[in-house]
Amino acid sequence: MKFIFAITTYNRIDYLKDCIRSWESTRSTNFNWTLIVADDGSEDGTIEYLDSLKTDKIKLVVIKNKRLGVHQQMNTILSRLESIQYAFCFKVDDDITFLKSGWDDLYYKTAMESINHHLVFCDENWGTEQFLKKPKVEGSLIGKVPMLHAHGFFYTFTPHVIEKVGFMDVDSFGFRGMGHVDFTMRCARAGFTNQDTPWDVPNSNTYISATKHGYKSVLPATPIHVYDGYNRDRKELVILQKDRIYISNQPINANLYIQFKEELIDALSDKVVNFELDKKEVVDWYENEIDKIKDWHENQYNYLPRWYLSFGKVFKIFK
Repeated sequence: MKFIFAITTYNRIDYLKDCIRSWESTRSTNFNWTLIVADDGSEDGTIEYLDSLKTDKIKLVVIKNKRLGVHQQMNTILSRLESIQYAFCFKVDDDITFLKSGWDDLYYKTAMESINHHLVFCDENWGTEQFLKKPKVEGSLIGKVPMLHAHGFFYTFTPHVIEKVGFMDVDSFGFRGMGHVDFTMRCARAGFTNQDTPWDVPNSNTYISATKHGYKSVLPATPIHVYDGYNRDRKELVILQKDRIYISNQPINANLYIQFKEELIDALSDKVVNFELDKKEVVDWYENEIDKIKDWHENQYNYLPRWYLSFGKVFKIFK
């Protein structure tokens, strides 16, 4: 039986190495595995690592993208799977670590026996304020968060799921943010998970962990929180459209990262210009954080991002 283990990654080689290492040491050898890694243009040695990676009796597929964003990255994996016969797929982010063996058997058997092929790992160490007051339990399934807070760093699907649900909706969700929630909601409408809370297996945190301590983000956290909040209401309205199930593959948008940076300027500027109570807070944030973000971005790219400089011009209005 052929299983797919698919990872999306960008500029987090240490996370990626830990993810692959823990997967190799805990995966069941009863399955025929293919490892697919979609990289989004890393410049930290990731490609060199993948090019030299030796996987015993495992087929390795490396997809080399260039700043397509998480949703288009996922679609490049789904496009590749169209030419591969497989029974079950585990899709993970590069910051997932496997703690002990048995996770793959558990998820596969639970998915098949419950006919819920789209299981979503919910890490108990992340976003606890978003959790249901009381988990929903049904047989061998447990739901811990409302659908609109579904986690996206580990989930499962089968070819039947993709046949019914299709691809990530890049046109609606852009470079980043909530596309995985939309995918999970569409899976629920197609009957592959619960529409109120995405199903997980019980005690999943004994098998799997998403890195939290010393977490390394690929983008500066504070402006991204502003960006996500600015776009959340619009994206939720899309997710909640009751007739949404199948999304066909959309043409690759090579300019999506450029559009994202422009949208980020709009979101940050809107927070300053339109919310009087937030002006001082955001100005103080910019002044206090500029050195930190300068160091972070210069370590990654050797220059300060244009969107950050553009955003800084806004503050001259309030000086």
